[in-house]
Amino acid sequence: MGKRKYLKDKVYQSGQWLELIISILIIIAICFYAIVLAVELVSLIAGKNPNIEDLNGFINLGFGLVIGIEFIKMLCKHSPSIIVEVLIFAVARQMIVEHTSPIENLVAITCIAILFAIRRFLFLQFDEKERMVFSPKEPVIEINHLLNLNIPIDNIEDTLYDVFCKHCSAERLTKGVCVYFSGCALRIAKMAKGEIAEIEVVQGMQTFIMSDM
Repeated sequence: MGKRKYLKDKVYQSGQWLELIISILIIIAICFYAIVLAVELVSLIAGKNPNIEDLNGFINLGFGLVIGIEFIKMLCKHSPSIIVEVLIFAVARQMIVEHTSPIENLVAITCIAILFAIRRFLFLQFDEKERMVFSPKEPVIEINHLLNLNIPIDNIEDTLYDVFCKHCSAERLTKGVCVYFSGCALRIAKMAKGEIAEIEVVQGMQTFIMSDM
C-alpha cells in the first residue's frame, strides 16, 4: 500500500513538471507571436491600402495571445475561475473575429452570460483557495509579508510550528489537522517520525477543509 501511494505521488509530481514544461513552451511561443503582433501593428499603420481584413487578422492574433496567457494561468493555478475566463475569451473571440450570424451571436452572448453567472453564483470560496507548503521553522512574520496575511504572533521570532501548536486543539498531531484564522488556515501537510515536517498555508478560508484520512 505504501509503495502504491509512493508511485501515485511520483506520477502526480511528474504531471506537474510536464505542465510546467508545457507552460514554458507556450510562454516562448507567446513571446514570439507578441513580436509578430508588434510587426503586424507597424505594417497596419504604415500600410497604404488598409482594409478591414487586416484589422480582423490583427484582432484575431491578439485574442489568440490573450487566450494563450489565460491558458498558462490555468495550467499553473488550476483555478475554476481561470477556466471560465478562458472559455469566455474563446467564445468572445469566435463572435468578434468570425462573421457569425445574428442567431450565432445570440447563442454566444447567452453562453458568456451563463459563464459569468457560473463564476458569480456557483463558485464557493472553497474553490478559490490558494495553497503553499512551508517548513514549520519558517518565521510567521515572513509568511504574512509574502502572502499578505495576518496570522497572529506573540513576537517576531514565532515560527509556523509555534503558532500552529499554540492554537491547535487536537489531541494528536496527524496529517490533515487544521488551525483556522481570519482569511487563512494552517494545515499539517506532512509528518516525519512523529514530527511536523511540512505545514500548508491555505488562503481564502471561509469553509471547512476535509482532513486527510
